[in-house]
Amino acid sequence: MNIGALNPYATEMPFMSKVGGTARLLRYLSSFLVLAEEESFAIAAKKLHLSQPALSRRIKSLEEEIGFELFERLPRGVRVSAAGKSLLADCRHMLETIERACRKASRAARQSGPTLRVGLTDIAMRTPLVTEALHRLNQLHPDIEILHISLPTESQLASIEVQDIDLAFVHFPFEDLDMPGPVRRIMLDEDYFVVAMADNHPLAAVPELRLTDLRDETFVWPARFSGRKYGELMMAACEAVEISPRISAYAMTADQVMWFVVNGTGIGFVPARMSSMHRIPGLTLRDLVDMDVRFTLEVAWREDADIPYLGDFIDIVTELADRKP
Repeated sequence: MNIGALNPYATEMPFMSKVGGTARLLRYLSSFLVLAEEESFAIAAKKLHLSQPALSRRIKSLEEEIGFELFERLPRGVRVSAAGKSLLADCRHMLETIERACRKASRAARQSGPTLRVGLTDIAMRTPLVTEALHRLNQLHPDIEILHISLPTESQLASIEVQDIDLAFVHFPFEDLDMPGPVRRIMLDEDYFVVAMADNHPLAAVPELRLTDLRDETFVWPARFSGRKYGELMMAACEAVEISPRISAYAMTADQVMWFVVNGTGIGFVPARMSSMHRIPGLTLRDLVDMDVRFTLEVAWREDADIPYLGDFIDIVTELADRKP
């Protein structure tokens, strides 16, 4: 099909003019994205709540108007063309940007005062410095609405990059992560991992517990989604003393690790600060004299963000961190 011959001005007219305006363009691009992902008119049409002929007409019309083919038609299904692949990446980004803009506008319509979106890991939620900082911000600016969002470190950094959150309390080391855009971070605290076990476990009474003493144990391990880096660091520590951990469960948070341990699933690693925080009967936390896996609590934000009271909150957090003994 010679699409260029059907529309000799296809290479000159702005896209939105060709497809009949922004609203129609968005409908067409949404259809293109779904079809590109499914590579099947039948499946894509069902997802879009369209008939197959209607979807086919929409895609054909889009191709004719913009001047090039987006798909190769196959005996069974379709395959995205080279030009379609180029459009696909930008299409995803554009639709995600529009979705974020709509969510932002929706929040603005519902709220009368400023909002600060704060990302928190499960450990940060239980850190006195973070709790005190949030309390002080509320006292200083009682009109502000603080939206707390629970996410692991990697997800928070990605959310800062696309400005879905304004400030993040995250953990490092994550040396292999590319810091997104103009993101600044300040270290607030440091901690290390200890082993959690039932208080009636035979090893709970050992005076100096070593990682090698855990050789025959089963472990509750950090889930990849929320603790990939922690799992890698712990695995490296185990392999250094020739231990191949037998994993009986995966946990997304330190609280989940302790729940599994108390219920007899295995032993697990949690931050040492949990020693002063947990109130779980039947659980004990022990240092390991030959394991030193450390991490930091840090606050991160975009330096180019223009968010009401963000600077005040960072000042509060850093002041509390400087006072910490």
